[in-house]
Amino acid sequence: MNGRTLTDAQIASALRAHLPEGAYPGLRERILDAVETTTQQRTLPSFLGSVNAAYGKLAMAAAAVLVVAVVGYNLLPNRGGTGGPLASPPSASPTPSATPAAPAMLKDAPHAACSPAGGASNCLAPGTYRLTGNVWPGEITMDVPIGWFEWQPYTWDDAYDAVLVGDGTNGGSGWGVVFSVVDAVSKDPCDPAKGRFGRAETATIDQLVAAMRSWPGFQATVPGAPTVVSGYSEQLVELTSTRNATDCPNGSVWTIPQGGNVDAYPMVGAIGKARTGTYRIVDVGGTLLVIMATDFPDTSPNELGQGIPDDRSRHAADQVALHRILDSIRIAGAPAQP
Repeated sequence: MNGRTLTDAQIASALRAHLPEGAYPGLRERILDAVETTTQQRTLPSFLGSVNAAYGKLAMAAAAVLVVAVVGYNLLPNRGGTGGPLASPPSASPTPSATPAAPAMLKDAPHAACSPAGGASNCLAPGTYRLTGNVWPGEITMDVPIGWFEWQPYTWDDAYDAVLVGDGTNGGSGWGVVFSVVDAVSKDPCDPAKGRFGRAETATIDQLVAAMRSWPGFQATVPGAPTVVSGYSEQLVELTSTRNATDCPNGSVWTIPQGGNVDAYPMVGAIGKARTGTYRIVDVGGTLLVIMATDFPDTSPNELGQGIPDDRSRHAADQVALHRILDSIRIAGAPAQP
């Protein structure tokens, strides 16, 4: 290999330039001491040089350190110390995240007292619950506050369920939220002889609203701009009536898939005390789900029928909780059929 002759002083100067102080404690000093106490001239290769073999193992170590210092010093990782090469950190296996438990079915909700003060456990324990089954068009979840209970007018899978506020009266409050799936819609809720619309005539939200606006003795508001609930289109209709329990004793607005009737309450229910029902109509994959609420502060028709005095603010506080329930409602995709 072609090379050039260097003095010991030149070798020492090169080593000092390329071996920073403190980078290799002890080794730098030993190498320089060995070079400076040797009086021979040495020959280094033109590429930064390995030292003449006469230096033995110590000289070979100096050459190796020199090459590392010049070629790769700035590429070394920060080792956080002066020891040997870092061991590769062990690869941590990702910890599988636990799948959150599904909310309890509404029908399986535990019971609790209806007020913070205690008392009989006639209401649902506050929490998130769900409605689902073969007839519901999807899994419906909602947050239920303290003081509310569930009412099932038919069997569980009949797609008709209510969550009603508890009030300590034997006959219940008749005030709350009702979920139902729309099947056959009445032409006149107070006269079953008028028959029902064909299912294809009320299959969409617009068609159902048109049918509701055609009912004799009922007034349905024109829906505003559609909103979206969990990705599904929804429209709100407010329904009132001039009919009462005397001339509409067995009112039915529509049936559910198993044949049970959804009544005309609270619009019909107390003589001379018209009440408004709010209907949120949601198209869930072609099935109409309706969420009806007694969204008024007054004493309900059911309570009036029990002799409870008419009070314009009886359910004012309940309305706040009602809107929290409505805002918490989520609808997942239709469950797989068994």
